Amino acid sequence: MTTQNGHNEEKVDRMEMIRSNARKAMLLGFGLAGMAQDRFMDAQENILYFFDDLVDRGEDVEKESRERADEIVERLRSRAKRTQEKVETGLDEQVDDLVDRLNIPTVEDLDKLTKKVNSLNRKVDALKKEAQKKEAIAVVVEKEAA
Repeated sequence: MTTQNGHNEEKVDRMEMIRSNARKAMLLGFGLAGMAQDRFMDAQENILYFFDDLVDRGEDVEKESRERADEIVERLRSRAKRTQEKVETGLDEQVDDLVDRLNIPTVEDLDKLTKKVNSLNRKVDALKKEAQKKEAIAVVVEKEAA
């Protein structure tokens, strides 16, 4: 009987070992599933953080790009304004030179002439009145003498 007891004990030990290994295999599967779920959740969270970081960076790049574009536009406007001023100055000088060469009177010249003409008109009018007075006196003197 000892062999049978020994044999039974050996069977029990093997069954216990199989049960223990089966339980370990089941726990290993649960551990693997739990770890996979943890890793998946971590990866999902990391993806969300990564997405948020990308959006933040995109907003920064957009802002920087707009600022650069505004700076470039302002520089171009400033350059265009300086160029326009140079062109206008050059044209004014050329027109002034042309007016001088052709002896064309300027607005200032015409204003001076207008003032002189007005002054002369006033003097002529005054002389006419004086001449009319003298004529009237001469007529009266002639009538009295006659």
